[in-house]
Amino acid sequence: MIWTLMERHDPDGEDELAAFYEETRERTAAMIAKLLGVSFAQNRATVEDLTQEVYLKVLRYRVRFVGQPEEIRWGNLVMMIRNVVSNYRRHAGKVRFVRIGEEDGEGPPESDDTAEGPEAVLLRRERIEQVRRAIDRLDSPAREIVIERYYFERSYDEIAEAYHMKRATVGTVLHRSLQRIGKELREDGEEG
Repeated sequence: MIWTLMERHDPDGEDELAAFYEETRERTAAMIAKLLGVSFAQNRATVEDLTQEVYLKVLRYRVRFVGQPEEIRWGNLVMMIRNVVSNYRRHAGKVRFVRIGEEDGEGPPESDDTAEGPEAVLLRRERIEQVRRAIDRLDSPAREIVIERYYFERSYDEIAEAYHMKRATVGTVLHRSLQRIGKELREDGEEG
C-alpha cells in the first residue's frame, strides 16, 4: 500500500526504496518493539502502525535514502524510528503493555516492578533513561553501532559488513562509545 502511494507521488527511486523497505521492515518493527519494551506478538497492531508511520516518513524524505550509501540510509532510518517512538510515547499516555514472555505463559520476569519497592523501581527507570540519553548524545555512526550491538545483538562481523568497516574499527567504536557512556553515567551519579 505504501509503495502505491509512492508511484503517484514520485516514481524516481521507487525500486530502490521498495528494496530498502523489504530489507529493513522486519528490523524496523523489531527495533520499535524493543524501544517500546513490548512484545511484538501481543502489541502487533501498535508496532505495525508505528512501522508504517516510519516508512511514510521515508517516503516524505526520500532524498535521504535514494542514492545514499547503506550506512547513511540506515542512520537516517534509525533516527526516524527513534523520533516516531518518542512521539508515540509522549502522546500515548499511560498504556499498559504486556512484558515479553507473558504471551508464552511464563508470567512476568522475577524483576517485575511489583516485586520491587517503589524506590528501586524509580531508580532503575531513572538509570535506564540516563543510559538512553547517553546513547542519544553519541555521534553517528557510533550511536547506530551501539544500538545494533546491544539492542539487536548483532555480531561485530555483521555490523562491520553493514557499515562497511573493519571488524577492529567496530570494536574501537564500541569501546570508545561505552567509555563515553560510562563517564556520563558516573558524572550524572555524582550530580544526583
